Amino acid sequence: MLKMSLKHFFLILFLVNSSVAYTAGQDTSLQIGNQKIAATWYEPNGKALGWIHLQHGFARNRGNMEDLAETFQANGYLVLTTNITKALSREQSFISSFADFVERTKGPEQGGLPDNFVLVGHSVGGEFSLLVAAELYSRGKIPAGVLMLDMVPRPAYTTAAFKAIDSKVNMLAILAKPSSCNANNGLIPLLDSISTPFKGFQLTSGSHCDAEGDSSDAFCDLICGASDKNNVDIMFDFSVRWIDGWLANAKQASYYPDGLIFEKYLSSGQIKSLK
Repeated sequence: MLKMSLKHFFLILFLVNSSVAYTAGQDTSLQIGNQKIAATWYEPNGKALGWIHLQHGFARNRGNMEDLAETFQANGYLVLTTNITKALSREQSFISSFADFVERTKGPEQGGLPDNFVLVGHSVGGEFSLLVAAELYSRGKIPAGVLMLDMVPRPAYTTAAFKAIDSKVNMLAILAKPSSCNANNGLIPLLDSISTPFKGFQLTSGSHCDAEGDSSDAFCDLICGASDKNNVDIMFDFSVRWIDGWLANAKQASYYPDGLIFEKYLSSGQIKSLK
């Protein structure tokens, strides 16, 4: 694990929480309810196949999701990353305002967003994605899917949301190995409560930092453990292919149980099915 001085540690902590620098995408500020939210749009070449809201985890910022955002962008999707605090992500009035934003926004070029969209969240950001999905579903604006990347839930906030969209909205999760950073896979009991037979998989040697890929940092490594590139590649590949299937309404069977790619990783012990 990376060693650092105490001074270096606190410098990293400051940079992580101050959201100071971005190297790609189109930075902007969004008015969502009574909040001004820093955000970045990632626009694909050509017409977008759909759009993705990608939300960071606790004590992180949108810059930490840049690698995954660029991966989605390279695969033809318009991506929006936002800086949203843990407190805001659990505030019903903000969730409602964010749903309003999704319904009315026109995107970076004011040309209108694609009709199909997916909500993706890491850690507590996965909880926000789920809560927004339930709110939008109640309004008749249904996401193509919700992808939860090592989500850390608080059941008091999420149990009702799971129930509301169970079997109505595609939901899948990719988890890391149990650790304090993911509440020892605290999402699993909630996944067990939904009716779909396949809920995703666990990366058996995965780190909570995997969803950040190359946009992660020494702070995440220090607190939650450094990522193995192979785990990051698996997470990113499945994330893209599941979303491809949701938005095209054409499931890619190879990335599901009994499929060639899924079974390859399963038999090697790199993943464990959640079902």
